[in-house]
Amino acid sequence: MNEPENSTRCGRCLRLLPTEFTREIINLFSLALPVVNLYCCLMPCFPQQAITVFGVGIGYGLAAACDTLISQTYGAGNLLQVGVLTQRATLILLLACLPCCAILVNTESILLLVHQRPEVARVSQVYVDIFLPSLPAIFIYIIEAKFLQNQGIIWPLVITGVVANILNALANYIFLFVLKMGVEGSAAANTISQYSLAITLFLYIRFKGLHKQTWA
Repeated sequence: MNEPENSTRCGRCLRLLPTEFTREIINLFSLALPVVNLYCCLMPCFPQQAITVFGVGIGYGLAAACDTLISQTYGAGNLLQVGVLTQRATLILLLACLPCCAILVNTESILLLVHQRPEVARVSQVYVDIFLPSLPAIFIYIIEAKFLQNQGIIWPLVITGVVANILNALANYIFLFVLKMGVEGSAAANTISQYSLAITLFLYIRFKGLHKQTWA
């Protein structure tokens, strides 16, 4: 069987997949590559759990409303309203950073309150304190992703996700094995990765003009 026939058969197979399959793969891809864990497998998992529960999870929960509002608005052909909804969602999520930060800055006290070891609580607080400035970048990336996904634009998320994970792995290697910065280095590398993810996707949207039809 020649190559064109193989390509045609692959294309037919892909069309048999559910329409939401690609979007689900993107979401799983963005969550299923814990590069930091590969480098910090001996580090307590409490700081990452705290950030997920009181930070990232809240961001995804609030942004879930965009799946309904933006997709329906886009489907109705009201493209400028998509931009308005995106702006409002961005403002709401950035304001949501404040209560999230208020909880996360007390990570050590909360862990001590539930009888965790003092050293574990201290290390967790160090990690959270350094990683905390990345919370706005995480929330902005979530909104950027929703903005594209609900218009059926997927590949920019794949491309920026691959680039950001490569940068994350490189930054972790430099901070942990070259500079020997330990937990502080891992948190700094992850912070850099989150900002690179948000900025890269923003620049892609900006220079590819993916916003022009929906932005007044």
